[in-house]
Amino acid sequence: MQKSPQSALEEVNRELINWSITRVEQYSGGRLSELSTQHWNDYEDFPGGHVCFPKTGYSVITKLLADGLDVRLNSKVTEINYQAKDFNIKVHIETGEVMEADLVVITVPLGVLKQSVVNPSQSAVIRFVPPLPEAKVQAISRLGFGVVNKVILKFAEPFWPQDKDFLGFCSEIREEFYFAFNILKHTGVPIIMFFNGIEFSNQIEEESDEAIISRVMQKLKLCFKSTSQLEAYHITRWRSDQYSRGSYTFLPVGSSNADILTLSQPLEERIFFAGEHTHEKCFSTTNGAFLSGIRAAQFCMATERE
Repeated sequence: MQKSPQSALEEVNRELINWSITRVEQYSGGRLSELSTQHWNDYEDFPGGHVCFPKTGYSVITKLLADGLDVRLNSKVTEINYQAKDFNIKVHIETGEVMEADLVVITVPLGVLKQSVVNPSQSAVIRFVPPLPEAKVQAISRLGFGVVNKVILKFAEPFWPQDKDFLGFCSEIREEFYFAFNILKHTGVPIIMFFNGIEFSNQIEEESDEAIISRVMQKLKLCFKSTSQLEAYHITRWRSDQYSRGSYTFLPVGSSNADILTLSQPLEERIFFAGEHTHEKCFSTTNGAFLSGIRAAQFCMATERE
């Protein structure tokens, strides 16, 4: 039965509205029902153009910043003890080693802080001795930490528009593989990276790789006349990552930038906090994480001079 023009238009409009809702949720990190109408968009765009690191990824930045420093990998912190009133902070490592420091900068993601001080369990938790002040605990509790997962696909040959940076995919199922970044344009390698909505991102955490790949291939075959051989893939599962427990911060109902400011404040002028969740204007972004790190370093330098 052929659809009437009015019915077809309503279907298109519904799919466009669904796409727009998913875009807001994925961009923010929280479900539409969770986002604070007053504060959800309380961040500022960073000036300058967008930059892509096709060959090195973010490691080009971290390697440059770490040059000449004593960086110890595979050293999982289990406890930060700042009970002593002098600058003797004890940092306990999972191996049993205890490091002593005058100052400490805590940069773990908000999801790890939530698990550590709001919903503590025995896995991937940092114990604070004494416990963090109640104001910080409440701020950590009120802030939202969303899950946005991506599916990256490498094909033998490209079959999508090669000159576009981004591709949007509208359908009745609004959450799944709705938006894609064309990595081919920047690398010459036929790779496309799909973003997903919040609900489906959480579903990805539970489903098998085979099920996810089957669904994305079905969508591609609906959108394009033909596809090519899938050679490799990567699926993120940020909620399951014990060192992340989510993707990035959002402001739900009942929270505001004031919670971010509370979390960002130094503790006893010797424990400092950094990360995207501590930057009141650039939360949820890489530049927010970077700028908060600079701020924490400046706090440390000022403390040492005193």
